[in-house]
Amino acid sequence: MGWELYFSKRKKKGQTLPKGQALPKGQASIMIALLILTFILFFAFVVNTGMLINAKINLQNAADMAAYAGASVQARQLNHISYLNYEMRRQLKKFLYRYYVIGGMTQQSLYGSKTELRQWSPDNTADADFKVPTVCIIWKTEDNYCRVNILNSISIPRKAILDRLNETLRQGLLNLEAKREENCKKIGEVNGLILRQWLWNTDPDYKYLINSFTGELKNIADIIQGVASGLGVIPRELIIKRRIETLADYINHPAQKTVNLEKTRTFASSGDIAANERTIHAFYSAYYSLGEHAFPAEDVTLDELLPKELIRLNPITIGFDTYFENLDLKPSAGAPTGKAVNDCEAKAEPLTTPAKVPVSFTKDPTKLTYYAVRLQAKARLLLSPFREMTLKAYAAAQPFGSRIAPNPLALNSQNFVKEALGKNTPGTLGILKGVIPNLPLQENDTQYRGWNQNFVITTMFEKLRECGGTSSPSNTVTIDQNTLENCTQFGMIPNPYEAGKYNIINDLVADDPFDRNFDENGLYAFWAPVMSFEKTSHGVSADTEIREMIDELLKPPPGAPSPPYSDEYKRELMNGISEYFKRLRDGQGENGEGYNIAILVNPYMTRFTASKPMEPIKISEEIFLNDPKKVKASWNDAKDRNIASKGRSGYSVKFVAFKTIMEKTGNVTSDGSEKWNNTIPPDSEMIGNEFLLINH
Repeated sequence: MGWELYFSKRKKKGQTLPKGQALPKGQASIMIALLILTFILFFAFVVNTGMLINAKINLQNAADMAAYAGASVQARQLNHISYLNYEMRRQLKKFLYRYYVIGGMTQQSLYGSKTELRQWSPDNTADADFKVPTVCIIWKTEDNYCRVNILNSISIPRKAILDRLNETLRQGLLNLEAKREENCKKIGEVNGLILRQWLWNTDPDYKYLINSFTGELKNIADIIQGVASGLGVIPRELIIKRRIETLADYINHPAQKTVNLEKTRTFASSGDIAANERTIHAFYSAYYSLGEHAFPAEDVTLDELLPKELIRLNPITIGFDTYFENLDLKPSAGAPTGKAVNDCEAKAEPLTTPAKVPVSFTKDPTKLTYYAVRLQAKARLLLSPFREMTLKAYAAAQPFGSRIAPNPLALNSQNFVKEALGKNTPGTLGILKGVIPNLPLQENDTQYRGWNQNFVITTMFEKLRECGGTSSPSNTVTIDQNTLENCTQFGMIPNPYEAGKYNIINDLVADDPFDRNFDENGLYAFWAPVMSFEKTSHGVSADTEIREMIDELLKPPPGAPSPPYSDEYKRELMNGISEYFKRLRDGQGENGEGYNIAILVNPYMTRFTASKPMEPIKISEEIFLNDPKKVKASWNDAKDRNIASKGRSGYSVKFVAFKTIMEKTGNVTSDGSEKWNNTIPPDSEMIGNEFLLINH
């Protein structure tokens, strides 16, 4: 069937056509109209197809931007978790520095063979070896009680009935002996207090805790403040632990659905903005990539396609024994009849901490951290007879290329302690843990050596004398608060053992434009609340939680004959943590930290003080990891060789295929082989196998 065209001569005036025949003048017009319509329809088809393809490409690009932006927030949060996790290790080093170096620096056994383990002996004899680090602090340079095993009693003459002069002398000597024995007890009390402060102090400036000091302690309060200033290791570790858990909560924040412009603006102006930061960045990145011409703003929506758990952090907690030197009263062989005259014999007095002290986290490899989105928008088409067409685009990205801690199979509580018992303190009562805290330092070191080596202790002690300005050849050094704060930096340095195991924040390459962390005071500040806004709005209090943790840790071990801490001391600790949290809320914590802001100190520089500028730390490289190639060892694929040569620290971001996420395939875990199980949960829009066919 086709068109039939009739051509006839022009009708002359007056001429008539045969009956039933009409002039075919309209058929050509119809043909031309149909040709034009066909062209218009074809043109509309081409234009709309092009616009549709362009809209789909733009939408996919916007979805990619959203996925990458969301994953970049996750990467930054993972970096901060890794920095804080390493800070937990640094804070334990701070305690070990105090315990092994400062606590034992007055013993005569300080300088031993550099290749051997430390002997903890007051008089440098094997018989007096305590077998464990034992804290003893000398307050006056003329004293020597930490350098002898026995403080002998005063020789008192026998009573002579008829010799009044002898009796007067004898009575005076007895009074001196009583005073000496009283001082022996005080020496042990002060040593124990110092150790407890290193462990538990909640009042960095001793503004409140000093009220619990009585008698002689009040007279030496300023000295105690100098040698034991700052938060104790346990409160500090508890606060860091809470900050890490808050950041993990942000990563595990529930997936948001049907996020539009209005909802995003609400997220950015109210509630816990940090918890929704991932969503805010993702939506705005997509929204501003699309523009307002092809897609109506009110019709752009984003769905986060995420499991309930994107990260699982497992805390490592330890329990351990620590020791301080106590002086026991032992009856003297030459005591006069009827009078209890005693020698003061040094012994290692244990102080045991329950197995609940957090020192690190490990990342569970069965939980993969990634960010997947579905972006929907209605595309405007120029000549479409239909309304706007709804388009969808999917994209996924993943933080990768760094680490929080070693693999859980390679790191557990046993890596933070070594087996040890003090002399004459067997753990037969089930009270002692039988382990003391320790960390490996050298490249092939173990926790059985670590800080217990003569080489490590004497190297650290020499730096203590150097930064403290002491030139005396004796193994004593005058310590005040500023000296201790600055010198402790040497004890908290990164060590060769940690290369490739931790993400260590650093500014080792001075001219690296892409990696600069610390300010002119050597501090790095970032958002890491002790407790998230969402939890506090539901009545959860961080200081109450930490007070409860401390109270639990302060309970005496089962079978202990008496509590190691007085009720007054515990009460002052609780008051101290409450006051410290008030300071945190005012941004007046240690190093200027706040309730929401964490502060890290540059581990490669000395501290900035009024009298001394910051300068690079210099110490034996046998225990100091400062090679940028080993520290900045994260994934690095920069095309520019000059940039690549500087190394990288921290997590990067890469796109991953949906097939990888859904079928758990591909090298997306830390070593490319670990199994993970947190795939995208299905929803109502995942019809049939459509979702599995997405290869983008």
